[in-house]
Amino acid sequence: MVEREGGKEGTGDHAAAAPPTSPLSFPSSPIPHPIFTADNAEVCLFVKDAPGGGAKDAKKRAAEAKLAAKAGVTKVLAVSKLKTKFEPHEAKRRLAGAYDLFLADARVLPMLAKALGKGFFRAKKQPVPVDLTSKDWAAPIERAVSSTYMFRGGGSCVNIKVGRTAQGADAVAANARAALAAALPHVAGGWAGVASVMLKLASSAALPVYQAGAGGKGEEGVGGAAAPAAVEA
Repeated sequence: MVEREGGKEGTGDHAAAAPPTSPLSFPSSPIPHPIFTADNAEVCLFVKDAPGGGAKDAKKRAAEAKLAAKAGVTKVLAVSKLKTKFEPHEAKRRLAGAYDLFLADARVLPMLAKALGKGFFRAKKQPVPVDLTSKDWAAPIERAVSSTYMFRGGGSCVNIKVGRTAQGADAVAANARAALAAALPHVAGGWAGVASVMLKLASSAALPVYQAGAGGKGEEGVGGAAAPAAVEA
């Protein structure tokens, strides 16, 4: 899908089904032109509750690591606060719409699916796990914010956000190639398991870039490239 400034460009793969995964488990892909930066996005970080620490300590560490300036982390929220302050469905809906990206201490991930509700998953706003067990919080958080993610629905379609329209065609194309290359190892059969690749805005029709032809050979689409060229890094 590609996002307008306001929206995100991304690709949609129709791929052979892979083994089911947790709704909070999805492969990441570094991209050369990050969709989210500290200048254009607001990020919320979920942290664990800990005796004598929890959100208060996490907010202090986030400030020390300059996460707002480096990665756009403007909100640190403890799981206990999520469960109490954001229990109603409408409160969860407002929370999902208030931030561009959600991160979570990997240790609290199992607690979040029920606490966040189905709306987060429908909006593809499920939190990205980050390792906060080390002293250096900045590196894993910056890496998570600068990557993109592969979302698999209940069927055979995979969605990957690859850019914003304001980034320009060259940047979006470079992101799409990198994202496809990273996604293929997670598709059963690799390219042989891909039926089509499409590019679309959130509210537009899908533009075909690649379609498998008879015998599984790729046909050139709008992008003018057959399958192997589409994943050149």
